[in-house]
Amino acid sequence: MALTAETMSEIVVNREGRRARTVYLLAVLMAATIVGLLFVAHPAVAAAIKSDPVPQTDGRVSAIVVSGDTVYIGGSFTHVDGVPRSRLAAIDATDGSLLPWNPGANRHVRALVAAGSRIYAGGDFLSISGQPQHRFARLPL
Repeated sequence: MALTAETMSEIVVNREGRRARTVYLLAVLMAATIVGLLFVAHPAVAAAIKSDPVPQTDGRVSAIVVSGDTVYIGGSFTHVDGVPRSRLAAIDATDGSLLPWNPGANRHVRALVAAGSRIYAGGDFLSISGQPQHRFARLPL
């Protein structure tokens, strides 16, 4: 059966609704697969990713905030590009290099907000820079 507007409306008004859900789900999955293949397979996209790498972490990044030309990240990672960074790190937004900012949290950082000359962090941590900070901290940039 060809999918046309008429056949789709017949399927949608189907009493049981199962066939309509199945056809709709298959159409969505096919569209997502096609879009995904076009995006990943496009040579310009692949070249852009290779020529503009971003620092890699060894754990989850749960929070990202930008302040000026700096990207601050927080999460459950302990290294960024092989350099020790305990769950907090700063990256130069212009060239992707890791910056020396390294306050270090003892547990997962889940949220970051930049305000003025400070970064506010929230998460599961109990200390930052070895100082007691129970789940919320104000950090200098």
